[in-house]
Amino acid sequence: MYDLFKTTKLLLLTVLLIPLYSHAKIINIPNDFSTIQQGIDEATDGDEIEIEPGTYKENLTLKSNIALHGLETARTIIDAPNSSPAISINNYTNVTIQNLTFTSSTIGIQITNSTSNIIITNNVFALGTRATPNGTAIDVTDDISDVSIFFNTFYGNDIAIDRNSNLSIENNIFSDNTTDIESGLETNIHFNCFDSAKTADSNFGRSEEHTSELQSH
Repeated sequence: MYDLFKTTKLLLLTVLLIPLYSHAKIINIPNDFSTIQQGIDEATDGDEIEIEPGTYKENLTLKSNIALHGLETARTIIDAPNSSPAISINNYTNVTIQNLTFTSSTIGIQITNSTSNIIITNNVFALGTRATPNGTAIDVTDDISDVSIFFNTFYGNDIAIDRNSNLSIENNIFSDNTTDIESGLETNIHFNCFDSAKTADSNFGRSEEHTSELQSH
């Protein structure tokens, strides 16, 4: 009788611990849909959109409760065809963007209107070149968005991160940007690598205990 009770209890706990998004699915681009935006439009809560290596000339608008990730960071490229942001997130929550490379955009990712629980990780933002920095990699326009930015590389951008919010910015590499971190408070900026040739004002938020320097080029 005790064994039966124990087994029943374990089964009930298993049912209760099933994730909220147990129906979530993986959408592959381009195998399931030819464009990333089509995959986003068809996605429902908890879905994961995986993107095969390639260059995707799209301006994307995300929705809540989805994850967007490339299968190979260096070869999964978002190259926006016009001056709109490569990715727009407007008043959405629970979004993850990872393993993508952003090139040739005016803005890589733009976040507006009190967006919460946004994770941007393991991406490369190279909107310009070392000789000609261009564009803003991540632009957060309001003052209360909840965004975590970590393990990304920012190279050759005019502004790497432009923010009005107190974002979490950790374990990123900043190289050859005109400005690394613009505006906002100096808290929640930890363990990043900045250009050694830059001043603290250009890096913003840099401190001895929480950042390190890249070697001079």
